[in-house]
Amino acid sequence: MMKYLPHYGAYYHYHSGAMPFAQEVTRMNCISGFSDSAIKALNAALGAAMGYGHTYIGSEHILYGLVSDDSLPTAAVLRRYGIGRNEVLRRLEETIGRGRPTRLSLNDLTPRSRKLIDNALSFASGENQRKAGPEHLLRAIVLNRDCCAMTILGDLGVNQVKLAGELCAQRWNEPDLSTEKERRAKFPALTKYGRDLTEMAANGSLDPVIGREKETERLIRVLLRRCKNNPCLIGDAGVGKTAVVEGFAQRVAAGNVPQGLLGKRIFALDLTAMLAGAKYRGDFEERLKSVIEEASGCKNIILFIDELHSIVGTGAAEGAIDAANILKPQLARGEICLIGATTTEEYRRFIEKDSALERRFQPVVVEQPDEQQALAILKGMRRSYEQHHCVTITDGALEEAVRLSVRYINDRKLPDKALDLVDEAAARVRSGALNAPYVKRLSEVRRSLSTPNDAATVEKLRQEEYSLVQAMNSGRACIVDKPEVAQAVSAITGIPVQRLSEDETTRLAGLEQQLSRRIIG
Repeated sequence: MMKYLPHYGAYYHYHSGAMPFAQEVTRMNCISGFSDSAIKALNAALGAAMGYGHTYIGSEHILYGLVSDDSLPTAAVLRRYGIGRNEVLRRLEETIGRGRPTRLSLNDLTPRSRKLIDNALSFASGENQRKAGPEHLLRAIVLNRDCCAMTILGDLGVNQVKLAGELCAQRWNEPDLSTEKERRAKFPALTKYGRDLTEMAANGSLDPVIGREKETERLIRVLLRRCKNNPCLIGDAGVGKTAVVEGFAQRVAAGNVPQGLLGKRIFALDLTAMLAGAKYRGDFEERLKSVIEEASGCKNIILFIDELHSIVGTGAAEGAIDAANILKPQLARGEICLIGATTTEEYRRFIEKDSALERRFQPVVVEQPDEQQALAILKGMRRSYEQHHCVTITDGALEEAVRLSVRYINDRKLPDKALDLVDEAAARVRSGALNAPYVKRLSEVRRSLSTPNDAATVEKLRQEEYSLVQAMNSGRACIVDKPEVAQAVSAITGIPVQRLSEDETTRLAGLEQQLSRRIIG
């Protein structure tokens, strides 16, 4: 007997006495952890696979199930991206094709689909929810970039990072609340005294992180440990310790992490905000305990404390317990997961002296990058500086910034000192001193426009005004090159620009003459 299901847009064999979809779905033990709406979506996925005559149930069928009914919350999310039942069905037919209707069960799930289901259950468990919903299935799809469903979403114009961030941040049982209100309601202390780096990464608020794969992989391995899973990034000031954590947050937001870290949220704590206004003994301890309770109550939260050494002694006025001693019991029991960052000198001075605190952290050494790595970092950051300063930064300027910073700035480390040179040079260019001809001409044009002129002259002046403004705003009038970087180094070090600009051959050729002027005899 053939039966038509308009909802699936396809036929499937309906055998007399066959098990209905809902019973077929719920028969599997793993499905018992899903909500009714999630089972409804899986029913639709099963029906779509059978109706199209496919011999398996893949992630693409689950994706269809998530948009099959407009009442599902996932359908509303994807509808904002212009994706509905018809779009997914069309992609299914284009990608896989149509065969003779078949009889399937959820035992025909592909290994990747089973993994998606397991991940969805893990997400729900991490959020202390008894049942996994359609939103957890969609998040499992989005955080698995290799599955066919994510390929379909990408072809339909979905930004994976943006959608992943939206799914991680949204509170599904109260969809009318804004993200900020949701966060404040669920994590009031964490929101007040910290920043959600994962959400910032999903929104594109963090600077791109270039390189540092070795340090990031080491960080991930420590976080995946069963015990002592608290990494501490150690390195000189300016080598990029905080950038490693931000790069990790970007990987979490994009789903480019192992399964055990999928759906994690990294909160950067601000200890000074906790101390501010703590007038009486116990105020600081109460604030820190509230943060610890929220972090320990939700297993998908990772805390990050920059300048980790500052926890030693913080809040210990008048005999009160400092932050380090408050954190030690929770770290020892594994109730919270904490990432720290500090300099080598301060780690030895504060952390190593407290053996009980030191053994709870695993050191992750962040070395200074070499010149080639620093140049790659500068090239990756170039667009951010160009957009901020409205200038154009040449490759030569970046190379010169690395070379001159290594040679003349010895009290700081790469890539921080090279980035500072680029920033300083761009600020000098943007300040207007080197843009004076354009500003002067623009003033002349505007003065001419304020006087009576014929229509043709006015039109010509307005076109010139528009061109000048566009040139200045687009950065074509402001170019940062080697001379501008040399001027920035000269301003910082006091070395004349001429000496900075000389090449080694010219400098050595005039060495004898300089020595004769300075040395008598």
